[in-house]
Formats: sequence, structure tokens, C-alpha cells
Amino acid sequence: MFGGRLGQLAGWSEETPLGIAPLERQFLEASLKHREVAEGEDELRRERESGLARRARRRLWGLAVALTLFAATATYAVLAYLPDPLPEIAFLLDGRLGPRTLMQLGYDRAVSEFDIDAGIYSTDYAEAANDVRRLSEGGVRYVFSATGEVGSGLVEVAPEFPETRYVKFDLAGNAPNIAYWTFAEEQGSFLVGAAAALKSQTGVIGFVGGMNISLIRKFEAGFEAGARAVRPDIEILVEYLSPDWDISGFGSPTLAQVKAEPMYQDGADVIYHAAGSSGLGVFEAAVVESARQRQHLWAIGVDSDEYESVLGASHVEWGGPHPATWQPHILTSMLKRYDVGIYAALLEVSQDQFTPGPRVLGMVDGGVDYSTSGGFIDEFIPTLERFKAQIISGEIMVPTVPTS
Repeated sequence: MFGGRLGQLAGWSEETPLGIAPLERQFLEASLKHREVAEGEDELRRERESGLARRARRRLWGLAVALTLFAATATYAVLAYLPDPLPEIAFLLDGRLGPRTLMQLGYDRAVSEFDIDAGIYSTDYAEAANDVRRLSEGGVRYVFSATGEVGSGLVEVAPEFPETRYVKFDLAGNAPNIAYWTFAEEQGSFLVGAAAALKSQTGVIGFVGGMNISLIRKFEAGFEAGARAVRPDIEILVEYLSPDWDISGFGSPTLAQVKAEPMYQDGADVIYHAAGSSGLGVFEAAVVESARQRQHLWAIGVDSDEYESVLGASHVEWGGPHPATWQPHILTSMLKRYDVGIYAALLEVSQDQFTPGPRVLGMVDGGVDYSTSGGFIDEFIPTLERFKAQIISGEIMVPTVPTS
């Protein structure tokens, strides 16, 4: 109210033909100057609070992802009360929604078709070794693990039980009682790299890896090769979220967003992530930078069809973004067909044909592919299918090591 009347008085003083006493004018000028200072301070305070709020929301939704993953996976207490009798085959799943859903599909199909005695359980990285040990001590004949982080617990325990058979996914090795099922990630990444180059308007695309290890470099290598098969001169920006000793790069969407936003600002209009749950931050960066730059930017998912699976990752109640806002920016996803792998592994077990050592599921096996949800790459499907046929025939040999 005071500010409003002061403004009216100031306007009146400029317009009125009547004179104002010097003391009155000094008071008016001092009051106006005080108001300008106060307004400036208010504006700074609002900007500061807005920035703090944005940073707080970003931290909260990143924390929400971590807590949600923990809640989804920290169910190891279930295994403290093992069923009696135990099944012949025990399957340990972690909590990442997309891969878990595919694994569950493969498991359900195998159980419905084969004459097997199997049970499925949840675990997490911290308790995986203890859970594998409980099952092995209980006499389970075959223990399956889920993705790489949980599978490391299986590798730790397997030497203690040489008569037990183990099946793990996403990590390679040579233990005599473990069957290692991996995927030709570079082949699927080739196809989404080609899609990125076909879609890009700027001639600049990006790759965000969760952890700087050979497995994730396979994704980068395939992505790079596919993009250059379409546009040899395309520029590819690369960021890794953590070094080879730190798995946190797969669970930090906030860090991924912080890394991805400058890549979009540097001209990338499509970014492919191979960073687990951190990839949600790449999707959010695409949304934020699209609004800021007033152009439509794209991201590419990994492992599962993230156009569909992100809808199960809502953290709106924590002040985070709604995943439905990400969907219009998810160009495609590189699919690792865990359902195909689980089904194939359980088929072998059901036929008592367990074979230790490495197994690689490539494009020829239906082990890797790309998604078309959203219809954003429909016009490129003939080209991508031609590349797929060339990979299957061996005409195209996709590298596993990036050139840079």
C-alpha cells in the first residue's frame, strides 16, 4: 500500500503545476530511492529463492529415484524365511523397472512352458551375496542372477559351492560353475546411433555412459559406428558419469542431467544414454533444454523400451518431473532382450544342458533390437532394418571399442 501511494505521489509531483517545498522534495526523493533499493533486494531474494527451489527440486527427485530403487530392491528380508522345500531353480531380480519387467516376462513364459520347479525373489546390490549364499546353502540346484551389479554377489559366492550351478547376466567371466549370458550391446547401439544421425538437425549428437568400463564403451562404440555409417562427419560428444571403480554413475539422474544439459547447449540435439537409472536425468535435460532453446531435443533410452517403462518411475510427489513429460523426447531405445535370454537359459536348464562359460546374445538371436514406440523414427525403419540385416549376415561387423 505504501509503495502504491508513494508511486502516485511521485507521479503527481512531476505532473502538478504546484510547487513542492525543498524539504518535501528531499523527503520524496529519499523515499523513492529507498523503495528502489528495497525492490532490488526483493528481486534478488526472489531469484535466489527460485534458484534454491530449482536446485532443491533437482536434488529431491534425484534422491527420490535412489530411494525408490532402494525400496524396490531392498526386500532381501524375504530370503531370511526360505520356503521349505526350496525350488530347484531360484531367480534373483533387482529393482530396475524396465529390465526387471523383461526378465519377469521371460521367466513367466519359461515356467508356463517347461516342467521346472522355480521360484523368483528380489534382492539388491548390498545383500546379493548373502542371498545367493542362503539359497546355495539351502540346496538350490540352479541360482540365476539379474543384472551386473547384483550378479557380482553371485560371482563372490559361487566358488564356495562348486556343485551348485549359477547363471548370471551382463558380466563375463570364466568360473567353472557359472554360465555367463551377455548381449551384443554394440549391435543394438549401432541401430540407435544410425537413428540419431538420421534424426539430427544440427549434425551433433551425444553419448552419456554411466561408468567408464569396457561394457559401457561397447555401447559407445556401436552408437558411434551406426551414426557414422549414416553421416561420416557427424560430431559426437561423450560424457561418463563415474570412473571404473564407482558404480554410482548408474544411479544418479541429477548428475546425468548436469552433464547432459551442456551437451545440448553445445549443439547436440540427440543424446543416447547407457547409464541405468541415471538416464532419467538425460530425459529431463532434453525437456529443460527444449524449453530453453525453443527447439525439440531428443534422448535415446537403453535396455528396455523406456518410452513405456519410464511411466513407472514417477517422483512427482517429491517435487520431481512427471515422466509423461519425457515421452515426447524419447526418440527410441536400444533393447536388450532379457526376456529372450532368460527363456533361453531356463530352456537349457530344463533340458539338463547347463553349460558354463560365456554366451553372447546378438541380433541374430533376437537378443538386441530397437524400439519404435511413439512413432518418432517410423520414416527411418526401412534404413534401420537394412542395417539390421547387414549385421545379421555379417556384412557389417560392429566394433566393440570406440575410435576416440
